[in-house]
Parts: sequence; C-alpha cells; structure tokens
Amino acid sequence: MAYILQALGAMSALKDLSLKFSKVTNVTMQNLAEVLKSLLSLEDLTLNFAACDSITFTGIQSFSQVLKTFGRSLRSLCLNFKNCYGMNEKSIRNLAETFSHLRSLQRIHLNLSGCQLKSGREIHSLAKSFIKIYGLKSLHLDFSRCREINDTDVNAICTVLKNLAVLKDLALQFLE
Repeated sequence: MAYILQALGAMSALKDLSLKFSKVTNVTMQNLAEVLKSLLSLEDLTLNFAACDSITFTGIQSFSQVLKTFGRSLRSLCLNFKNCYGMNEKSIRNLAETFSHLRSLQRIHLNLSGCQLKSGREIHSLAKSFIKIYGLKSLHLDFSRCREINDTDVNAICTVLKNLAVLKDLALQFLE
C-alpha cells in the first residue's frame, strides 16, 4: 500500500482518482491524506472503504482536513463506507462539516449503509451541509441498514433537498 500511495504522490497532474481498499487503518487514512495534499489538480475522487471497520474518527478527521483544501477544484466525490463499523456520529458530523467546504462539488455519492449510528441527528447535519454546495447536480445517499434513522431524519433530508435548485439526479436508500 505504501508504494502505491508514494507513486500517487508524484502524480500532481492527476485529475481523476479511484481507489478501493480492503484493510484500512487510521494510519492508512493519514497516509492517504498526505498523498492527497499533492494532488492539486484532482477533480474526481472515488474512494471505496467498504468493510474497513478499523476506520475511526481519527482517520476520518485527518482525511477530512485535506479534503477541505479541494474546495474549488473537486467536482465529484464518491465515498463508500458501507459496513465500516468504526464510523460513528462524530465521524459523520466531521464529514458533514467537510462537505460544506467543498462548494465546487457537482456530484456526491455517499454510502453509509450498515454504519452503526446511535441516532439520526448526524443525518440532519449531513443534509444541512449540502445546502452550501450551490452547484450540486447529483446526490446519491445510501443509509440502508442504518436502523436508527427514522421518519424525522428522512423528513429533514427532504426539507433540505427542496433548497437544492440545480439538483438533477437524486438517489436515496433507506432500506432495512
């Protein structure tokens, strides 16, 4: 993994990056964050962390800090945290705060399916962060198997969606 990240760090003109991980720790997230700092031309970022249950708030925080620096260049962000049991409410709030800085985003795909949320409050902060992304045209959110999300949380997301004037593509999943 270190060799791949080192090679990526030298590709400063890279515009599109897609990575899929099978075992990621907070240290890996911190290393990835360091590499992303050098990819100043990045426009499309897809990261699949599905079932990487060693990711916690510490890893998300270091990763999110770097993502914020892409506020004017990143157009598309796809993050898959499906079955990442280390993702908690604090991690989701941190992601929400990060999204509010990425104002050039046109496309967000976020999979939190199976994450162990204790309440749906974080979904409210996540939904509110999308309002600050004025050019958001595509939004895909997957909260399948997040048992604590209730009708109030779904209603909060729908209320926010009314304010996304240029949204053209929407996919929401709340399946059990």
